[in-house]
Amino acid sequence: MGTLNRRGTIAMSKLQNTTWALAAVQYVKTPRGYNDKPERTILAFNNGELNKIEDDKTAEEYQQGFIQMMKEAKVAIQELVDHTGRYEGKDKELDGKRQMKIHARFALERGFGNCTHQAALAFRYLKKICQAPRVDIMFADYKAKYNDDSHVFVVIGRVDGSASREPGTWGDEAVICDPWAPTGLQVYDATELPEKMRQVLGNFTLGGSGARIGEDGRPKW
Repeated sequence: MGTLNRRGTIAMSKLQNTTWALAAVQYVKTPRGYNDKPERTILAFNNGELNKIEDDKTAEEYQQGFIQMMKEAKVAIQELVDHTGRYEGKDKELDGKRQMKIHARFALERGFGNCTHQAALAFRYLKKICQAPRVDIMFADYKAKYNDDSHVFVVIGRVDGSASREPGTWGDEAVICDPWAPTGLQVYDATELPEKMRQVLGNFTLGGSGARIGEDGRPKW
């Protein structure tokens, strides 16, 4: 664990951030049972195509379950949009945090999720269990198979006040946590982001932070 700094919060190191990132990925990928079905990890979908599956459900059953989950997610997101209209001033800082809670809940309840849901689970785990400061939900825009899309991942240890679209400013301790990515590209130093993310997405541009826990442990944009 890190040591306490003058503010009483954890003074992080790259080793600590990497340990947290690995633990978050393991948490997201831990097999769970759904509706009395055999345990399995959260199923991800990539560009509308099913990833390889190896249990007793057919691809069609998975697809139908995913469609149902997304319908329910749309209702929850509309609830979020309606709710954020009532926020004023700095209370808007809570919007990203609440959206991540919604995505994490659906992933756990339904067992389906793409990068957004898996990043949301990791974000919630890092906040609730690890109590890690300086955690971001980050977006990377890229060209998907059929349309433009955004990939969602987590950054741990980005320096407060650094430019969210410029990883060179994030500091030496920043670590990427990307549970959705293939094995070997899930946890790595932020300095490796351009090369590693290109392996996952192809050409991309960073879209900035959508939700952040700052050094003081409080949600920020």
